[in-house]
Amino acid sequence: MKRILLGLIIFGICVFGYYQNTNVRTLSSKALKKTSQRVISSESSLTDIDADIVAINSQRSLKSIFGKIITESKNTDIESERGKQLRVYATLVAPAAHLEGIIWRLRTLAKKSGYIHYNAIQYISKAYYQNYLFGEHISHLLDFFIHPPSGGDGIMPMDSIQQFKSIKELQEFTYQVVRPSIESAIRSLDELINSKSSSTWKFKVNPDLFAGNNIFSNKTHVNFHGGNLYYLRSLFNRGLSLIEAFNIYNLDDALVVLNKLVRATAMDNIFKENGLPETLSPREMVPIIKKYSKFMTAKGDDAEYRKSLRKMLDLYELAMRDEKKSYNLALVLDDEQSLFRREVLSLNKEEKKTKHADILKLIDAAKNGRSFAFYDLRNGQELTINPAAFLSINRDLKSYLPTSFNTDGGRSSFKRNDKTRLNYNYGQPVSWPDHSFNGFLNANSGEEVYQYIGAMKLDPALNILVNFFPVP
Repeated sequence: MKRILLGLIIFGICVFGYYQNTNVRTLSSKALKKTSQRVISSESSLTDIDADIVAINSQRSLKSIFGKIITESKNTDIESERGKQLRVYATLVAPAAHLEGIIWRLRTLAKKSGYIHYNAIQYISKAYYQNYLFGEHISHLLDFFIHPPSGGDGIMPMDSIQQFKSIKELQEFTYQVVRPSIESAIRSLDELINSKSSSTWKFKVNPDLFAGNNIFSNKTHVNFHGGNLYYLRSLFNRGLSLIEAFNIYNLDDALVVLNKLVRATAMDNIFKENGLPETLSPREMVPIIKKYSKFMTAKGDDAEYRKSLRKMLDLYELAMRDEKKSYNLALVLDDEQSLFRREVLSLNKEEKKTKHADILKLIDAAKNGRSFAFYDLRNGQELTINPAAFLSINRDLKSYLPTSFNTDGGRSSFKRNDKTRLNYNYGQPVSWPDHSFNGFLNANSGEEVYQYIGAMKLDPALNILVNFFPVP
């Protein structure tokens, strides 16, 4: 979870750099003078907005430009060029504006786990240590997400922004506040995509918006194309799918469980004979997790549970359809100034196209009760899975945890010369209460479970699914 949140924060810093030339050219003083004040061509109707963004020097000015973009977007005719461009900016700004102080709000939860708190500090500090990579306005954007609210009211009044006391409160915030803001952004994108000129529409964007005018000076602009609207909508629908998933299950004891696992690994062992932390295998982890009866159980009644699972899948399908369309449009785009460079997107093109097609076939199979066949790349054997089983999984996910483990030889085995060799297979799961996992796999034994999981890990369209199985 922390990786997702922090990744969202620094996304704006890194995204533009990904598409730039890897070799940074040494500019002459003449070139530096030319680029110190970038002039966006007449194809951009937002030069004033761009200038205001780059000039952000406080939380107050950041909130002011957020408010200006959102308000003008609502009050400007979407058929006008300025109205369309404002709408794009607003779809990004409005959801972000609801995340003011989000990392600070999470701090009380993070501090309940030394492990999470330590790693969060490491990631955040790394971003601040590298502030030489971006301009002042990006520094203030980081502050907006990471620090307590300041600089007056924004989209959310300052007195309404409080730290979360429980994961339940965090779940409610994502569902009651973040979700509606994303849905509103999607409706705006729908209007733009459905307009007659969306397929040929483009406008120029000042690259300084992404990082600041101290780097990435080899381009004076990048072009945002109508096809990129599908990519934005894909990201938002994927976000809605994640929010839906995050709110399905009771996670109140997540931090307690994590602390128990960490303590069993290190804290309770530090004063033992060798002073070294013990490694914790699944054999020791499973009993700890199972002690908390409500943890990882569905929150709603059975009908609500099934509805949420279906909704999560529907949203992911929408995201994948838009991702596929955006990718195919970008591949045929002949524009060196495009936000997404064709030569980068073309890498492993056929594999990516196959992946998009297979994921959509998998989702269709799940929704229509059909099996899905794929090949084990290790031996060419055809395997089948039953994706529809996902929509009827047990309300208590703990019921799928392994029941027996490899304990042959104990944690350590000894050679005749009295040298100790650790048994790295110790604690590996070998059996589950239902080897088919509700019929998803056509497996009847632990060996067959590993055969399926191994094959799925090698399949580009299926490898993400292995994260849902309690199988190493």
